[in-house]
Amino acid sequence: MVSFYAQFSEEVTSHKIKILNVRGSHMHGVAEVFKIQEVMGNRQAERIPGLFFAFTSKKQ
Repeated sequence: MVSFYAQFSEEVTSHKIKILNVRGSHMHGVAEVFKIQEVMGNRQAERIPGLFFAFTSKKQ
């Protein structure tokens, strides 16, 4: 599985988010957004409902 990482502006959230469940091709699509938190040393993935991250990936 390919994971995409992104960070929204601080007014949206100060947490780094992990993009999972990519829909579409490897070059572009829409992904569901999960917020990754560490609580007492355990990582938790919390889905942010209704929030999607549209991305495009360009070959370098």
